[in-house]
Amino acid sequence: MLKISLMPIDMGGYPAYFREKDKLVNYSNREKPMRIKNTKGWAQDYMSLIRFKQIRSAFHPECKSMAGEGGDKCYQLRRCINAVNLSSKSTFDAGCWCSFDEGGVACRSRFCPCRQYNKDKPDKFRVDFFILACSRTYAVLHIDVYQGRNAANINIDPSIHDLPTTQKATMNAVMAAFGTETRGARHLALDNRYQCPELAVLLLTKCNIYSTGTCRRRRVGWDKVIMDLEKSDGRGTYKISADKQNRLLEMQWVDNKVVSMVTSRNDTTIGKVKRQIGSIKKTLDCPKAIMGYQATMFGIDKGDQIRDHFGGFSTKAHFKKWYKKIFLALLDCMLLNALVAWNLSVDEDRLKIRNRLLRHEFMMTVAESLLEYDEPDDIPEKESGVSKKDPMADHRQLEVPKGTGRPKCIVCRLECGNFFGNLISEAGIKRNVSVCSICKVPAHNCVPADSPRKIHRLPQFKGKTCFEIAHTPDGLSMWPIRNDLDHKQDQDPTPEHAGFGNLFERCMGYP
Repeated sequence: MLKISLMPIDMGGYPAYFREKDKLVNYSNREKPMRIKNTKGWAQDYMSLIRFKQIRSAFHPECKSMAGEGGDKCYQLRRCINAVNLSSKSTFDAGCWCSFDEGGVACRSRFCPCRQYNKDKPDKFRVDFFILACSRTYAVLHIDVYQGRNAANINIDPSIHDLPTTQKATMNAVMAAFGTETRGARHLALDNRYQCPELAVLLLTKCNIYSTGTCRRRRVGWDKVIMDLEKSDGRGTYKISADKQNRLLEMQWVDNKVVSMVTSRNDTTIGKVKRQIGSIKKTLDCPKAIMGYQATMFGIDKGDQIRDHFGGFSTKAHFKKWYKKIFLALLDCMLLNALVAWNLSVDEDRLKIRNRLLRHEFMMTVAESLLEYDEPDDIPEKESGVSKKDPMADHRQLEVPKGTGRPKCIVCRLECGNFFGNLISEAGIKRNVSVCSICKVPAHNCVPADSPRKIHRLPQFKGKTCFEIAHTPDGLSMWPIRNDLDHKQDQDPTPEHAGFGNLFERCMGYP
C-alpha cells in the first residue's frame, strides 16, 4: 500500500504501477513512438487495478455515530483520537521532560471544517493537532484536533471551559494525560503561542507541572516596565525578574534578537553558550532556564520528522474525503508510539530475549503481520463444535425508514413521557435514534451527552449506548421482539415483562 500510494516519476499516479507494458511516448520529430524502459508496473502481479480501486473505496475509518449532540467538527475521527489517547495513557509513564506544541498534516480540502491557513508553514493549508509529547522518547502522550475556539468544549474538562483557546488546549492535554495529581513535578516546554504568566501559574498550582516557554510581550501579566531589553544592547545581555507571589521568573536574553521567557522553575544560574558571529566563535552568558528550554522544546518537531521518514502515510496517500487523510496522520502517531513502546520494553527486559528495532525493521514487521492477519470468522472452530461468534452480532443498527415517523428511544422512555409521568423532560428523545435489524426496537446509537436519565448512571450501564442497554439480558426481557417497522405504535414495557420491576426499581432508586 505504501509503494502504491507513492507518485511515480512519470506522474501517472498509482495506476502506473499496474501498467502491463513499458510506457510509449510519441514525439513530433519521430516516426515511431519511443519506449521508456523500466516503466512497466509491478502491482499487476498481485492484483488488478479495479481490485485496488475497490479496496480504496471500501476504506471508511469514520465513525458517524460519535456525532452525538453536535458541535464536534471532527466527530468522524473522535473514536480514533480517544483510542490513541487512551492507549498512550495506559502504555507510557511519561518522564520529567515533556513538550507541548502544534503538529499538522497538509489538507487543501474546502470541505474540511478544521482546515487552517498559515503562510509561514511549508504546507500553507493544513489541519493542526495539539500534541503533548515526551521530549526524551518523542512518544505522543495526548493529541487532539484544533477546532478554533471550540465553543462546544468537546472533550474538555468542565473546570477549564472559560479559559482562552490555547490555555484551554494546554490544560486539557495535561489534565487528560497526567491528571491533577502527579508523582513529583514534571516540566513542560511551550512556545509563545501558548506560554504566558497566567498559564504558568495554572499549571503549577493545579497540576503540579513546572513550565518554561517563550512569551509575547503583550501577554497579560508580562512586566513591560522592567523587561525592556532591546537588540541594540548587545548579545549575551540578560535580565531576570522574580514574582515571589506567583513563584514565577520573567527573563530576557539578547541573541540575534531579544528572547522573552516565562518560567516557573526557580533557576537563576547562568551558563555559557557558543555562537558563531561571522568568522568568530564567541562564548556568551545565558540563563540556564533558557538553555534547558532549548534542549527539550524540540520533542514535537522530532516526532514529526520520524513519522515522515518511516511512515508518512498521510502525506503519500490521497483521498477525496478529508478525514481519511487525517486518520492516516493518527495512524502515523500510533506507529510511532508502538515503536517507542517496543524499544522501551527491550530496555527493561532483564532476560534480554528481545532486540531493539530500527525504523525500517519495525515497519517490515508491521507489514508482515498485516499480510498474515486472519479475520476471526476465518479461524476454524474447535473440534467440540462450539462457535465463538457473539449471539448479538446479528443485531445491527439500521436507519429509520422514511414515512414511518421519528420514533422515541425506548430506553429513555423509562423515565419520561406518558408512561411514568413527566419525571424528566423528553428533550433529545428522538435524536440519533436507530432501529435494530432483529428486535425492531428504536434506541439511541450513541451515549447522550450530559444525559439526565438515571439509567445511564447505573454501574452496569455506564458508558453504554441506549442500543446496547436494550440488548442486555434485562433489556431483552423487557421489550418484546417485533416483526414490523411501524414506529407509530407504542413500545412501552409492561410490568408483566420479566426484569421490568427489578430494573425500574434500581433506576428510580439510584441517586
